[in-house]
Amino acid sequence: MYEIKKMNLHLHPVKTPAVLLGMAGSLLVAMPAAAPRLIGFVSWMIANSLWIHQGLKTRDFYIAGLFGFYFLTAGIGILNLS
Repeated sequence: MYEIKKMNLHLHPVKTPAVLLGMAGSLLVAMPAAAPRLIGFVSWMIANSLWIHQGLKTRDFYIAGLFGFYFLTAGIGILNLS
């Protein structure tokens, strides 16, 4: 009747950590304490660096530019932590 097929799960070596770090950063930046927020902004900066790398590697300058802007705003977020 139904055939169960083995799912081939291929995780991209750059996109997967970029997505996971971006999601973790969003959760951490939403916390009220400064320490988790700092870790969240750093997580975002690492994720954004990976997206910039991916965008430049694939010559997708829209992605590279967008995440370059996000990288800068995360840096500003770190400077504005009180």
